[in-house]
Amino acid sequence: MGRRHKLDVIFEILSLAHDGVKRTRLVYLTNINFSMLRRYLNVLFRMGLIEDKDRILVTTPRGVRFVEEYDEFRLKWNFYEEFDRSMQRREETAVVK
Repeated sequence: MGRRHKLDVIFEILSLAHDGVKRTRLVYLTNINFSMLRRYLNVLFRMGLIEDKDRILVTTPRGVRFVEEYDEFRLKWNFYEEFDRSMQRREETAVVK
């Protein structure tokens, strides 16, 4: 498995924080170190996508909207990639015949 895209990590953090999560738990669940988590959280705090409630990280309504829209985008993108692969296979078999 290759490196994850930054948006995928952000999606994962916000999804996990939907019902509230501690930083340590996020480190283990996202498989990133504390230093990386701190960088991501700084961006998410500035963008208003996550908030700290008594040391529990919680996704804001704006963050929930990001998760929903990014998930929809990923589904459409995966469909497009699968369609593209299918078309390439068809073209390859047509050339072979």
